[in-house]
Amino acid sequence: MTDPATRDLETNLRFHMAWVSIVRTYLRKQPKPDVAHFLERMLETEQQAVDMLARELRRLGVAASRLPPQDDLVADGLRRKNARSRLQFIHVGLTRSLEWYRQRLADEKNPHHELWQALNDLQSPLAVAAKALLQEITHG
Repeated sequence: MTDPATRDLETNLRFHMAWVSIVRTYLRKQPKPDVAHFLERMLETEQQAVDMLARELRRLGVAASRLPPQDDLVADGLRRKNARSRLQFIHVGLTRSLEWYRQRLADEKNPHHELWQALNDLQSPLAVAAKALLQEITHG
């Protein structure tokens, strides 16, 4: 049985893998340049998060490559039909992700505290950029 801290790593990796898949699909839709730029930045960030989490899982003896993306998130993301709804979906997802990190960061004895902080710091600017782009698209 996997301990809760390792399960958190696995869960988080699966969500980041799902975002990689979603963002790649969104980029294939050939969005406007400002949205494409944001999505490229997000893809790079999510791939970096996947690498960080996979490295830590491998260190703990977990075969990270055998974990599938979080399928429900992928399916939900692929139902979004336009740039505005996709950005809203991304913004909500990033906000939830940052809250998840904040919950784990509240426990300074968490064995992955430094990793959660690094991932939080990695995603925070992305959440700000998503919100700004969404406001720009919504309000013209």
